[in-house]
Amino acid sequence: MAHLSRPGRLARNKALLLGLLPLQATAALASEPVTTYRIEATTGNFPTLSWPREMMMDLDLELTLTAPVAPPAKPKASHAIPAAMAMRSPLSLEDTSGCKPGECESPESRQAAEQIQSKRVHLYWGCEARAGAGQPQTLEAGKNTLRKMLGEVQRKEKDQPAAPTTTSTAWRPNREAAGGFLLLGMDDELRSLPLKASLVGDHLVRSNFAPEIRFSLAKTQDFLGPLNLSATPTKGATDLIWNRVAGVVGYLATAIGDKEGEIVIWVSNLGGKAASPADSTARLESLVSSGGLLGAERSQCTISAEATRALGTAAVVTLEGLAGAIQLNPVPGQVVRLERTSKSAAMLDF
Repeated sequence: MAHLSRPGRLARNKALLLGLLPLQATAALASEPVTTYRIEATTGNFPTLSWPREMMMDLDLELTLTAPVAPPAKPKASHAIPAAMAMRSPLSLEDTSGCKPGECESPESRQAAEQIQSKRVHLYWGCEARAGAGQPQTLEAGKNTLRKMLGEVQRKEKDQPAAPTTTSTAWRPNREAAGGFLLLGMDDELRSLPLKASLVGDHLVRSNFAPEIRFSLAKTQDFLGPLNLSATPTKGATDLIWNRVAGVVGYLATAIGDKEGEIVIWVSNLGGKAASPADSTARLESLVSSGGLLGAERSQCTISAEATRALGTAAVVTLEGLAGAIQLNPVPGQVVRLERTSKSAAMLDF
């Protein structure tokens, strides 16, 4: 039987956890019969694989322009950004990845999905020091309903606007959508944004298939602050502590590890994977009220002693803070959607 070294297990468990994150439902841009500009702004701080106690912070943007028109031979767009972004302007958008927005999976995500489906999964949940009744719930390999258990909800077709006959799309993927750290050979400005970058100010989007879009973002619509998640052992359990971030409506924590070749997952809230950065503030507040997310006032959660023991060493825990999507309507027939998330992670390498 092959065994992974500790650094290898850290990397594998991190990849598995990244594979869980895309379980969230996403908005179908192509189904909107108006010109839509979608800005996905992510703040992240994560431990490095070489030194898990060292945190690395970054900012990511994914920009997608979609219009209900017949596409030109090569859809292209540019986004003139405010000086506060502290980088070259304009940013260019064009689909160079070979896949469409929402359909591009990183190799890590594909591998994680395959591994989770091929192994038995033990699921724990809640923020108490001891696991509640009925835990863990065990899902057999190849027959598990993990996504349903975690609360993934696909939008019903009747809730979606009617799709136009043809659409044209220009896309600027963020690092996670396009393969994360595998983008080392690409343009620096796509690979990483300056840590001092700010969205505040005037924006202008031009393309070869849609009217120009002008809009401004205020200070309250900027990148979210960092969560700075930490994990500390306490009497066999694990205390998670983070910064409360202004603008966040709800939090969801998830951990993944392995035990004798089987997958162990802990989540702070069952039903949390129903949440998406595309959700409105009202929907996120509803999930908080129903127990699907931790509320904005929270800055602590505990992984039970039973879950901590099962997760083992080299497990990875991640925390997501979601802000309600902001929708702007610069002129009739145009929609600008701003979707903001803050993410952090820690290693349970006690």
